[in-house]
Amino acid sequence: MGDTCLKYFNNLMLDLRRLNKPLSQLNLAKKLKCRCSEQASVSTGLIVTSLRRVLVAIVSFVPVQICRAEDNMLRLLRDGEDDATTGNEASRTSLSSENDSTGTDASEIAQSIRFGLLSPLLESWNGRCVVVTSMGKQSTGKSYFLNHLAGTSFAISGSRCTDGAWMSLRFVSDVLLVVLDFEGLGSFERSEQEDIFLSVLNASVSLFTVFRMESRFDKDIDGLFSRFQKGVQLIKNDPRLFRGQLFMNVKDVNMNDQQGVFDELVAKLNTIFEANRDQNFLTDMYAGQLEINSLPHLVRSTIITAWKNDAARSLMTIVSESSMGFVTGKAFLDCLRIVLAKISILDWTSMDKSAQHFVVADTKQKLSGILRTGCHVSLPLVKDKTIPSHLKEEVLKVGSQERLVISLEDMCETFPGFVTKWTALNNTILLDVVKDEELDMGFDVTSLTDKSTKTVGKTIDMLFRYFLSLRGKTYEISRLTTEDQSDFDAFAAFVLRRRKLKVSRWLHGTLGDHLSEVRTQLEQRHVDQLITYMSQCAHCQLGCMHSVTHSSEVEHSCTTDHKCRGLCEYVECQTNIPPCSRCAGHEGKCECEKGDHTCGQRCVFSRASNCDKICSKLADHSGDHYCSVQVHVCGAVCSAANCSATCLLDIQREHSIHKCAEVQCTHPWKMKECKRNCGVTNHFHGQAAESRAFAIESGVELGGNVVDNTSETHMCTGSHACGEMCTVDGICEQKVHLKKSSRRFTGERGSFEYIFQEMNGCKKQCACVLPSGELDHGGVGHSCLAESLGQSTAHYCDARCPSCSYYCNKHFGHMDLHATSHGNMRQTYFIAKGNDIDIEDRKYQVGERGIAEMCNLFCTKMGRGHTHYLPCEGEGVTRCVYTGDASEDQRRHCMDSLFPRPDQEMDQLLHANFWASIGWEDPCSEIERALFAKCPFQCDAPEHKGGDNQPSYCVLDAWHLPEVKPEGDDGFAYIDGHQFECVHAVDSGKFHTIFVLDSSGSMSGQPWQNLLHAVSEFTINRLKDGGDNDLVSFITFDNTSHIHCEAKPLKKSVGIRIPYAGGGTCFEQGLRAANEVLSRTNFQELKAVLIFFSDGRPWDIDLGITLAKHIHATYAKYDLKAFVVGFGHVNLPVLERMATEMGGEYRRVLDASALRTEFQRIAAVLCNSEASLALMETSECSS
Repeated sequence: MGDTCLKYFNNLMLDLRRLNKPLSQLNLAKKLKCRCSEQASVSTGLIVTSLRRVLVAIVSFVPVQICRAEDNMLRLLRDGEDDATTGNEASRTSLSSENDSTGTDASEIAQSIRFGLLSPLLESWNGRCVVVTSMGKQSTGKSYFLNHLAGTSFAISGSRCTDGAWMSLRFVSDVLLVVLDFEGLGSFERSEQEDIFLSVLNASVSLFTVFRMESRFDKDIDGLFSRFQKGVQLIKNDPRLFRGQLFMNVKDVNMNDQQGVFDELVAKLNTIFEANRDQNFLTDMYAGQLEINSLPHLVRSTIITAWKNDAARSLMTIVSESSMGFVTGKAFLDCLRIVLAKISILDWTSMDKSAQHFVVADTKQKLSGILRTGCHVSLPLVKDKTIPSHLKEEVLKVGSQERLVISLEDMCETFPGFVTKWTALNNTILLDVVKDEELDMGFDVTSLTDKSTKTVGKTIDMLFRYFLSLRGKTYEISRLTTEDQSDFDAFAAFVLRRRKLKVSRWLHGTLGDHLSEVRTQLEQRHVDQLITYMSQCAHCQLGCMHSVTHSSEVEHSCTTDHKCRGLCEYVECQTNIPPCSRCAGHEGKCECEKGDHTCGQRCVFSRASNCDKICSKLADHSGDHYCSVQVHVCGAVCSAANCSATCLLDIQREHSIHKCAEVQCTHPWKMKECKRNCGVTNHFHGQAAESRAFAIESGVELGGNVVDNTSETHMCTGSHACGEMCTVDGICEQKVHLKKSSRRFTGERGSFEYIFQEMNGCKKQCACVLPSGELDHGGVGHSCLAESLGQSTAHYCDARCPSCSYYCNKHFGHMDLHATSHGNMRQTYFIAKGNDIDIEDRKYQVGERGIAEMCNLFCTKMGRGHTHYLPCEGEGVTRCVYTGDASEDQRRHCMDSLFPRPDQEMDQLLHANFWASIGWEDPCSEIERALFAKCPFQCDAPEHKGGDNQPSYCVLDAWHLPEVKPEGDDGFAYIDGHQFECVHAVDSGKFHTIFVLDSSGSMSGQPWQNLLHAVSEFTINRLKDGGDNDLVSFITFDNTSHIHCEAKPLKKSVGIRIPYAGGGTCFEQGLRAANEVLSRTNFQELKAVLIFFSDGRPWDIDLGITLAKHIHATYAKYDLKAFVVGFGHVNLPVLERMATEMGGEYRRVLDASALRTEFQRIAAVLCNSEASLALMETSECSS
């Protein structure tokens, strides 16, 4: 054994050394000694540890994965495994409810969530619970930090190693530390929506969030904070959530740069907070608690010391504060399960409602175990025949560690009518010694039906046997008397009503007053069945052993063979004593069947139902024959309606009204869910004639409950929940249902998985409790909120979002915009100017439904400047009021052809105006709203494409008027009336001038010579103005084009010969050649100038205009300067239009002088006339 242990620890040390970690001369195998159990008991150096502590340490040491983010959703795991991959059909059914047409809500899903062995450990922890979490970008050492901070064992690696969220437990004195390790945000594997879900889950339950980040504040961190902001309003209305501290830990910071990093981080956070003053992630998700800490790049031992001095100090401050954290481990477990369930089905309704539903569902789940055994029992065990005692957990008073015990004193106070019987019974059986937990009903009481009489009978039979054992009797052989039966009735009334009272008190503590109507319904439906009848058996003298709820069509029965189990008591049979032959519960002595102890003749009252039939007098007696029964009962059917029992009046007494032993009215109480009978103490209640006749014949005073049946209402003595539905205006309750865990969208261009859920609104049952004997609640309207509890009767607005059909979550009757959490856009279809629509990786075609998208997330995907469509209010362009400047209205009449073609004319609306127009609050964050209001025009320069390059957008508002570039340089680039912060045009002073000259037949002779002279003068003037480094290209065109020189230095172009062609005029040829030259221009060093000259008369106007547009769209970002010069009088408007399309200037000249002047002006425009100031030399330097 010792050699084996030594070998194991030697191998362990080899593995540790391979990690290249500083082990500080650690050697686990050195001085290792192994002792057997006998030696250990003698040794004084070994410490004995309880098995419980060892098991808890093992369970808490191993982390369990609780969820995973994928497919734009939060996928729940059961016991750390995905049911879809493990094939756990039962779990998968409970989680997804694939075949449930009504769907699954958050409370039902939460019931099925388990975290392996951590769940029972959390559920049994009755001390305070503090949650610590990690957050940050991928591979920033989050898991490593937590391991050193809390002593956990999360996996660490230089690359991505954490998937989703993992849980581990640690113990700090009497506080349970729950440590949650989250995967890095902002990675390529995760979408923005998945990051939002993880950050909301993290911040909601955490009290101390460690946010690890690099020393630089880059665009990724900026994006993370923006995602936090989007999750601010997803989970709300629970005071236990979002109250933690955000501990921002910046790693690898140079000691001299700490203040700079701190200032940069604070400045960026202030920018976010200024943009979202009303709602921002720090105040809403972390209660405004922020601490910024930085760590230098030091050796590990120093880093660990720094962690203990900073993060550990902050954490211990939270741990030491008694008011911080969850009150118990179960409180945290339930809260976490609800949050996970809500995020998994995108249920953004109020958290407090989901928590109430969860409490009710959890109570119903535990109710069956407590009703059966008086203990907490796992639900699957309730249906077993026997439940081992070690699997039963005592019921505690809510909020304490004290057992819930119901004493005889408590019972007498609650049920004063039984005080005499129970006090007498307690003299023979100490009722408080009979523990409630020892009595197992043997079946699931909550599953009882009207056909379960046999099951109930077996339980009462078992209880009767237990009672007899307490009296020293045996069911099979002991004689059973009416006294036994009477005492058992009292015993059964005690133990069953004690269980009822125990369950009622547990329900009250669990559900409280705010769920009183639910508590009352559960008591009426399940608890009230724990009562037995006190009628006589139809075949013997014992009492009925059926439940009080058994049908009147079923006769009363003691459930025995109705035979006395005593032995003959006459002296003649003292040897080989035979059994008694009389019926069970008979009066007098037991008598055997074969003996001649008595007369044996037939009793004169043998027609009586309780007659023993045989005369009990001695043989040869004189007079009539009488059995041992003192009072022979009539035995006729009771005259009371709805009663099948027999009359117990003396057969010798003349009577017309037959009366059984029952004194209560046996009419059922018709209240829904109540299974008790009428509580009036008058067996002939509602039968006026029978009541009067019985009173006269019995010589008793007529009671006050003598009313004709036609006007009488039979009611029990208990209180009841009102059975009517709430009549208050509005929606009582909103529930988000997960119809399926996922659905597949199949369109013309592809298919994909998506999550579908819907919100249903419903009317709840009236919460008012009807007092005993009342049919209504005193004229008070039916309301689902009990006013006696001081709750307002505010209901939800009944308006639905026109896109997703979610109900408004504001109070009914509100006057401002509607608001909701939004879901799948099942009331929408795609409409566009083209046929194909791509939204991230999803591909749609126009006309297909938008059910896979969600309102707020769809707008996020569409991004800046996106538009929505609504029917035109003017029903046509002629009467539409939105035909002017749309930059102010944010709405304009749609002049484009839309597909599929709508039934009516449509308007286009920007994001903000769309939500305001339909009457709903904008569901997006302030940062997103500001982004959506911006122009979506994008700079297409190569610098913005590929890799990590960020796109550049127009900085103006959407639908802005064309912006004209001002004189001089203002630091912006202007393209097609859009303004950009990115400037791709160089300012080196070097120009590449491209001449595109018309050499068609109309330019022959002197016009061509004048043009060449003007070009020559342009070259000379440009050289005079500092154009020594300029380049020049010459292109001529007629019906073809010729590039005579390309990118030639301006100096060497003086005197160049440009030949004349003399063909037709084709603008397309000249512009195509110009485009080729432009495409080969080095825009990083040169600024391009295009000078287009023609005398008009082209035959390809449309092609020329198209190429002009292309040149402008391609090279405007490089600040292409275009000049179009028209010569003469013929067809010149086309040249003006072409100048406009190229974003340039148009000039018309009539003669050679004007032509030379225009070319001189262009040369002057290119002259760099910018000026600046230089520092003057000081006198000391000049001297």
